[in-house]
Amino acid sequence: MPGTDPDQVVVEGFRALGAADPEAVSRTVLLRELRFVGHRYRCGDMHAVRLAGEERVAFHDDQGKVLKTVTLEPQPMKKAA
Repeated sequence: MPGTDPDQVVVEGFRALGAADPEAVSRTVLLRELRFVGHRYRCGDMHAVRLAGEERVAFHDDQGKVLKTVTLEPQPMKKAA
């Protein structure tokens, strides 16, 4: 069974939360001490965070309150060409 595409989960999550334009999502790489720690997605006055190594996306309002958390299915490993 294929895994869940995190980007699609984010768009669907913003849509379910009533975002005016859920397709207008910007993604930022999160770094801590120059190391990758995850992604932040923004859509209007909401944002979502997916931390590296975690199979979930947490959606927040503009005050940082968690609105919704979605658990992702693991992504299948891709074979090297």
